[in-house]
Amino acid sequence: MQYPDYDHSIVSIANSILRAFGAECRHKSLPLLDRYLDKGFKNVLLMLFDGMGTEALSDHLPENSFLRRHVADTLSSVFPPTTTAALPSVETGLTPFEHG
Repeated sequence: MQYPDYDHSIVSIANSILRAFGAECRHKSLPLLDRYLDKGFKNVLLMLFDGMGTEALSDHLPENSFLRRHVADTLSSVFPPTTTAALPSVETGLTPFEHG
């Protein structure tokens, strides 16, 4: 079993976006994403591909494919790693324990 690293997870994505727009953050943000968001964008688009982890990419795409060549980082999900737990975490920046 692999446990989530909430300091480097999808929760951190939400906290980077919250931080960029001056909202309260209860968890760490992602330094890599923060560097992009520090450019003062007015709008941010987050696309979430449910179930498309790095294992799925490496199992089904060649190494030189567009998506594999452009992987900037690998993050963990939340626990439990289900859509119904993960989506509210991305929407709120909170862990499933916090948003229930």
